[in-house]
Amino acid sequence: MSTTFGAREEPTKATKRIVEYGETRFNEILKNLGQDNLWKRITKNVLATTITSDLSLIHEPNSPFGKAAYLSAMMTVFAHPGRRVGQLTETLSLALAGVVVGSAWSFLGIYLSSILIQSHPPAAYAIRGIFLVIALIMHGFLRSQTPRLWVFVLLLIIVCLINFTTTSARLTPVFVTQLLYPILMASSVILVVNITLFPEFSSSFLGKTTIETLNEATSALTSAGRYFVHNEAIRPRNDAISAAEALPVVANTTKEDVAAAEEPSLHISIGDITSAKSRLRSKLAICQAAQNESQFELAVSVLPPRAMGPISKRLMKTLVTNVIAVIGACESRYALLGDILLKVAETAGETESQASARSLSDLDGKNEPDLKLIKPKKEIEYGDAKLLRYLLSRIQTPYQKLESAMMQNVEVVSLCIAVAYDVSKLPSGAKAPRGMMMEEFDQYSVSLQDAIRTFDTETTTALEGDTAIKASKSKEYDVMPREELFLISSFLLNFRQAATQVAAMLEECRVLVDTRRQLHNRRHLYAPKIYWSKWLSGGGESGALPASGRKAARQGASNDRTSEDGISGRRNELYCPKGDDLEQQMHEGIPFHMQPIPSETHGPSYAKPYEILLFPLRIRAQAADILEWMHNSEDLLYALKLTLAAFIVVWPALVPSLNSWYSLDRGIWAALQLVFVFEVAIGTSFNAFFLRAIGTTLGSLWGWAAYEARYGNPVVCVAMLFIGLIPAVYVQLGSKYPKVGQVSIVSLAVVALSTELQTVPGSGTENFLKRWIAFLVGGTVALIVEITILPVKARTRMVESLVAAINKIGQMEGCIAYGVELGANIEEFPPKVLTSFEHASGEAKIAIGAAETFLPFCTTEPRLKGSFSDLAMIYTEIIFVLHQTVDRMNSMLRLRTAYGSGPLEEFNSEIYPYCRNLAGSISLVLNAVQEALSTKIPLPQFLPSARLAHLRLINKVREVIRICAKAANNQQDVSNTIRQHVLRQKYISWNASSAAQGEVIDYIEELVDLTKLIVGANEFRSGLFMRPTYSVYAAKRRNSEVVAIINAQVKEGRDDTGLGRRSLPIETMGDREKVPPSLRRIQTRRFDAEIRRRKTNESQ
Repeated sequence: MSTTFGAREEPTKATKRIVEYGETRFNEILKNLGQDNLWKRITKNVLATTITSDLSLIHEPNSPFGKAAYLSAMMTVFAHPGRRVGQLTETLSLALAGVVVGSAWSFLGIYLSSILIQSHPPAAYAIRGIFLVIALIMHGFLRSQTPRLWVFVLLLIIVCLINFTTTSARLTPVFVTQLLYPILMASSVILVVNITLFPEFSSSFLGKTTIETLNEATSALTSAGRYFVHNEAIRPRNDAISAAEALPVVANTTKEDVAAAEEPSLHISIGDITSAKSRLRSKLAICQAAQNESQFELAVSVLPPRAMGPISKRLMKTLVTNVIAVIGACESRYALLGDILLKVAETAGETESQASARSLSDLDGKNEPDLKLIKPKKEIEYGDAKLLRYLLSRIQTPYQKLESAMMQNVEVVSLCIAVAYDVSKLPSGAKAPRGMMMEEFDQYSVSLQDAIRTFDTETTTALEGDTAIKASKSKEYDVMPREELFLISSFLLNFRQAATQVAAMLEECRVLVDTRRQLHNRRHLYAPKIYWSKWLSGGGESGALPASGRKAARQGASNDRTSEDGISGRRNELYCPKGDDLEQQMHEGIPFHMQPIPSETHGPSYAKPYEILLFPLRIRAQAADILEWMHNSEDLLYALKLTLAAFIVVWPALVPSLNSWYSLDRGIWAALQLVFVFEVAIGTSFNAFFLRAIGTTLGSLWGWAAYEARYGNPVVCVAMLFIGLIPAVYVQLGSKYPKVGQVSIVSLAVVALSTELQTVPGSGTENFLKRWIAFLVGGTVALIVEITILPVKARTRMVESLVAAINKIGQMEGCIAYGVELGANIEEFPPKVLTSFEHASGEAKIAIGAAETFLPFCTTEPRLKGSFSDLAMIYTEIIFVLHQTVDRMNSMLRLRTAYGSGPLEEFNSEIYPYCRNLAGSISLVLNAVQEALSTKIPLPQFLPSARLAHLRLINKVREVIRICAKAANNQQDVSNTIRQHVLRQKYISWNASSAAQGEVIDYIEELVDLTKLIVGANEFRSGLFMRPTYSVYAAKRRNSEVVAIINAQVKEGRDDTGLGRRSLPIETMGDREKVPPSLRRIQTRRFDAEIRRRKTNESQ
């Protein structure tokens, strides 16, 4: 009985799981349809494809569409109307241009071949073959070099393949019209549907996207600021530790501070804050893409879209950079304090309640203060968590004031953008106002500027700590350069810089609103303004490899030389005045081994040596240059491989006796599928093959069903197509697999319409089989050619990108190290050094983006050594580490250029050897990692310690400042002079830069460890070669081991580490999973180093 009952129970549970899964997916789809006008775009796509299919099925004797009317449905896929007007204008222009160029080229080839078709057919088809070879090479070269032209080259090659494989012997008017009329008809339908049904203009989208990006940036800034400043008050509500206990116990703690700490707050984890960086980068990319896209639109608006450029590109980019720097300060705070802090008892028998009671008694001053006021020491020994918590409590009030003022101004900026660019609703759902008074701008601008000045004064006063010094009876805490002050300074200056960017945005908004008022809110017609070089260098359709995967991107080269606001050369003229010697200014003071390698794009122009040679030698030199370019061009290699693969499939069509068979069995479908599948790397080709296999199978099956439903009834066929288009278009527009949706729409339209129109004789079943077999033939040939003939592996391209990124980071370090060999004080960085740093930073980001592009494809390509999934985790961590390193270096230079650097401006003549040692250590480590990844040679056993060089530099700065203060005051009131000296803004800037420098060193050490997992290291721990596994490496870095050691020592009643009651970094499992593994390992490494330094100091 029990067995029977159990057998009946299983189907019920399975059914419930299926129903629950279906309900979940249904709710997700409904939610997705309401985002970003997705349901409107799906409606437009389905309607356009249905209309073109309906018009194609008109059976009239004089119908101009002919038997190739299925091309209209293909056109609605590649230039679909579910876009904004600017996007559609761009895509439709490219598609029609490709059709025109491909038609003209193919018609010329057919006309020339028709001259010999009667007398010498093989020669006529040879002419067609030559023209087809040229078209394929052009398609492959432009597809690889300029992904932005993907739609252009796709329509070009489709038209050429159809025309050159046709059975028509001559060029006739019917032949021309049957090809062009369906495409032109589809273009008209697409344009009409896009404009008349739910139109989306790029100018309004630009305003909406800019507001959303601004809100996302300020939301991340607010979360990061509260996480950083509010300290232990941010915790889960079920935490057993009270807010009063979590507050740092200092002598001058007030009841107001306790009350502020007891205010409930939402739990903010470091994982959530760190993940916000990727969202910010994507939002910024969307905002900048919207600005570029609006240049294509014939705008009918009050203000031109290009007027938004200073806000959406230049200021927004700087704001996002500052927010990411603030998030970096939060990550450093996590590495020092942890996320959720649990108190550790000093004695073995003390309970949590007793510890809490003792902490509360400390607040009343009955016991010794928790903050042990530290006298100035000669050397920085370790990061003191208690001192950091005390400093955080001091800056909490100034931070809250500036945050409140900045958020008010952000709301004003959002309202101004909404008014200026006709944004109907704000992200909050409220309606935008119709106008704003100019007096309001002045009030808000003045209030924010006053808040920034007040913030500067109050933070300096708070860090001086006069109240604490008086309360501590002549004792003082250490404000000399050290880890805690570095971290505080980094947060303060980057937060101040973010507020400054908001103030600049408010000024730009004032100009926009004033201009709109002067135009009396009347709409004007603004012609498109396109920067062609910039437009060609970016973008790309989802069907092609993104621009980030090109060779220039992998090597970190950028063709974009225009300024952020679209005015070419303005910033270059500011940084690079005419008559200056570029090489002398850029490389003066930079060590030779860290100087950027000169390139053709950045180096000075010079006359080629063969220009002064005789004519024959000049021709010979130019021919040598051409051959060298052909040998090194990956774009040409890809074009030749594509041409070879295509001719393996197409050659029967160029044989007179096989041409009819090739046409009747739809061999052209195999050639087209090959073009779609053949990508620039093996991994991308395999990915495209599998996705298109799913789409082709499902689409062909539905197209067969649409025809067979009523034995070819056109009305039923169109109705079935309409039903099948809805999920296919949703997959195309609303999922992360757009290729599946595209090929599904094409397949169902081609199978149904070609069978209905009898493009070639055959039933629905025959056309379905022909379509599916053609895909297998074309896709298989593409993969075989990719693997066997000069294979291009995605993982090779990814490693090449990582190496290029590391090389650019080395150049950035060289620019930061300006002056390490001068021996003189540095007043400011030369403009050319700043320009070189900006170029290297941008190129490093491009190279890292290229690595991220290729990483997903590495797991899909075949590999003899086994699965790539284990290595994929390591490379993911390397990409994260490189992103962090570039962000920290950008923060360093931005702060130095904005606020100066006290030690470099006053004491560089005394500290430059230590700066040189630090820069040299970082450079050598980066070069070692770069060569190890390039050559797969193990890392050397000994590498210079950049961390030790950094500590020596900090200790030297502390020593120099103390000597200078003593000399200035004749041994009297030295401590007060030191505080006033080191808390000047340019010294705080150096502190913040040093914090970023320390974080750079952390991530470089992590990069070395990750590289060892890939190539190994020459170490004597286990023979001459050691290569640990990722699992062993991760296990060694777990915090639980350190916590177990501390707890064991506490239970024994002793404290060998000297940490006392320092809070240990222990996170909940949910929060810990959100934190990137590299950041967790850096936290553990810092904690281990602190314990070792403590033990070493106490043993002396």
